[in-house]
Amino acid sequence: MILVQFRVNNLELLPSGLRREDDSNGAAEAVSRASQIRGEQCLPATDTVSCAEFLGDLISAGYVLVDALKKVRYDNRSQKEYGVVRFTFVDQDHAETVPEWQGQKPVAEQELRKMAGDATWRVRAYLNPFFREGYTIGGVFCLAVNCEVRESLVDGSGKPVLRWRKDSKGDRIGDAPLPVEPKGFLRIADGDLCVKNA
Repeated sequence: MILVQFRVNNLELLPSGLRREDDSNGAAEAVSRASQIRGEQCLPATDTVSCAEFLGDLISAGYVLVDALKKVRYDNRSQKEYGVVRFTFVDQDHAETVPEWQGQKPVAEQELRKMAGDATWRVRAYLNPFFREGYTIGGVFCLAVNCEVRESLVDGSGKPVLRWRKDSKGDRIGDAPLPVEPKGFLRIADGDLCVKNA
């Protein structure tokens, strides 16, 4: 199983077309999450990464999107709410779908492409134990890809966001601002998750 999770601080960026998971636990759930068993970090935090090409890599590797949801969580440190959008992929040999999902899947795929393509993210990944009915299953893992610190590549009208390039002193370089571009791309290469430089 592979979870691709996006964190957005602006709740208005939560996709309207996805089902919303119950978020009534709020601060109590945040404490519970902090005490759960942690996995092993397999990709260190890397800034300004595009996830757009990662989606094709997942499909080529035989993974199928089987669920998507949005949720509002509470951050105890900042004392603020934030949004989470989670997409669940499963190996095609183990994918089980329900009839309701067939109608929701095209909307979820569209929202995923938009979130992955319209912005760059700070990306990190963990190889976590896999749980079933509260118990870990030996030898089975879940890859969690966390995307945080969103930087938009397009403005509200869909045009590229422009920014001046600057030298080491902070002085502008060039004659005009240029479109913001990713510094790297999240990919699967030779069966491994990696960030390839742009």
